[in-house]
Amino acid sequence: MGLLFVFFSNIAFSQDQNTSNEVEPDSFKENSNAQSPSTNNDPDGRSAPIEIEADSAEQNETLGTITYRGNVLIKQAEISIQAEKVIISSAKEGEAGKRQLNTIVATGEPASFTHNPVIATQSVYAQAETIVFNVQRDLIQLEKNAQLNQNQSSVQGSSISYDISKRRVNANSGDGSSSSKQRVKTIISPDGNLLPQIR
Repeated sequence: MGLLFVFFSNIAFSQDQNTSNEVEPDSFKENSNAQSPSTNNDPDGRSAPIEIEADSAEQNETLGTITYRGNVLIKQAEISIQAEKVIISSAKEGEAGKRQLNTIVATGEPASFTHNPVIATQSVYAQAETIVFNVQRDLIQLEKNAQLNQNQSSVQGSSISYDISKRRVNANSGDGSSSSKQRVKTIISPDGNLLPQIR
């Protein structure tokens, strides 16, 4: 049975003397002063707690990272990520030692990202070998064999970015070299609403 963790975006690491240690579920408890977000003030659920399931987890307080391995599943309101390995990075906030969540890096063959907003036709499913979620910017970056699908339309490329709050897609075909260049491929269904901006 995998481990289950639930914490808010502002998290506090356990004060273990070891800089790198195996994580137990009790090591990640949400801030006791934090309140469940209001759906009226936070319609996208960005302040909602993040729930993580994994086979194992390791925390490094010095680097400010938590590494999850094995059938990792991350859920936060409308968003979910599945991967074989996930590294969560955070930065210190103030003198209290609390850390603010910055990035989530998911890797797999492939790793996947799903965004299911209230309006079903705006649902997005994406996959790539590496997925970088910039939490502060609300931006998803897909790297290597990237593909994004929305409402029966899709875009493929070596790199795709998806702005969650703006529902905006950018795709590019690589660094331009003949050895690595992968053309962007877009399929738009007659009733689709995917409008990628190709770079």
